[in-house]
Amino acid sequence: MNYQLVIQFPIADTTADYFDQLIRIENELGIILKDNHIVVGHDLGTEDMNIIIHTDDPDEAFALANNVLSEKDLETILVAYREMEGEEYFVLWPENFSGEFKIE
Repeated sequence: MNYQLVIQFPIADTTADYFDQLIRIENELGIILKDNHIVVGHDLGTEDMNIIIHTDDPDEAFALANNVLSEKDLETILVAYREMEGEEYFVLWPENFSGEFKIE
């Protein structure tokens, strides 16, 4: 796999139900992406939870992930990718994002 794709969810709630929902999304992504992409896990920061996917085609992986993500998710998430050995992330979603994508 040549790229790391990150789907970043803001931590909007610290309840167990919220984290369970994010883990459910991660598990569903693992099922829907299993043929050509690998969900390698998640990373929990102070403000965000990142679901990490290894892929050779970030655009295809995100297109498939859209089948799992709700409209509410799409309003709040950031999706970016980088080359496995690279450091610079390129944002796929939202399309008009002008900030800096970072993982803390």
